[in-house]
Amino acid sequence: MKKIAALIIALVLVLAACSAVADGISGKSFVTATPGVIEQVNWYTNDTWTLNLKEDGTYELIYRMDAFGAADLNLRGTLLMVFTGSWTDADPEDEETSHRDVTLAPADRIYYTQQGQRFVRNKGAQVLDTANWTDTMTDLVGMDRDAFMAAYALEYVVVVEDPALDPMDSTLVPQIYDMPALAVPTIGA
Repeated sequence: MKKIAALIIALVLVLAACSAVADGISGKSFVTATPGVIEQVNWYTNDTWTLNLKEDGTYELIYRMDAFGAADLNLRGTLLMVFTGSWTDADPEDEETSHRDVTLAPADRIYYTQQGQRFVRNKGAQVLDTANWTDTMTDLVGMDRDAFMAAYALEYVVVVEDPALDPMDSTLVPQIYDMPALAVPTIGA
């Protein structure tokens, strides 16, 4: 009888812990990556998206693209773009228990760097920061800060998968399940 009582108490504690974890997705990070090939030059690429949903209702969406030589796997270029702004979530349109539809409001800041042969060829690293915009950045991209934000600070709806939302499914991982194509500039390519 004591074993059954202990088992019931343990089960109640586990269910309470799962319920507490599944209360929301704030404070969590979700990632996805996609490999690719640039066939014209026989290079490999890797695109990685990381979405950090902060508890204060802000997000950080980090996009990184790395290019590698196919023969030697040396780094040929890196592009990094960080969007920050506010987010909200809603029940998923696909009705999957483990999913949430996360609406990322248009970014209030974009930080962008690109470097390496894939992007700038002999021009060095390129940096843009909409919180610290300069005339040099305007010359670099051919538009002022407001035009840059209008072109690249867009609203996105991202579907995230959170195993805590469906603790009975052991196949789930915290990931970006569906990510729309981002508007990403390439300077001097």
